[in-house]
Amino acid sequence: MKTVFRSIGIGFLLAAMVIAALFFGKSYLPEPIARFINTDSGQSSQQYQALKKEYEDYKKNAEHEIALLKEQSDKKKDGTSDKKDDSSSKAKGLNEDGSFTINEGEASSSVISRMAEAKLLDDASVFTNYMQSNGLDGKILPGTYKLSNEMSYEQIGAIITGQQ
Repeated sequence: MKTVFRSIGIGFLLAAMVIAALFFGKSYLPEPIARFINTDSGQSSQQYQALKKEYEDYKKNAEHEIALLKEQSDKKKDGTSDKKDDSSSKAKGLNEDGSFTINEGEASSSVISRMAEAKLLDDASVFTNYMQSNGLDGKILPGTYKLSNEMSYEQIGAIITGQQ
């Protein structure tokens, strides 16, 4: 048992001597080895500092985005309750007579989001996928249409593209 502890002790002693020789004897080392030791530690520190700064920037941006999303979510919640209390259907995208107007040059994504706000669509993304998969998203025609939330996506798509 004594020999095991002596061997371990000698190993630690030798390791400490090698590390001390490298640390204190840099001036006596061959130039390529000294350059490697100096360059590696400097680069590691620089890389660490760069990564730390990048992480801090990312964290700051992520916190900012989270705050914006929470703010938007709160606004939506407040806006939803305002819309329910608001009797004016114009704010929802519907005309006073209950019709829906699509403006000249309006993007299909804008039309679909306004239709969702007007509660004509249950799910805007499903309707968008329907329009895209059937090649109708680029065929939406400007005009005023009589639509209701009881219509199917196929019926609404056919009406606003002039197929019905």
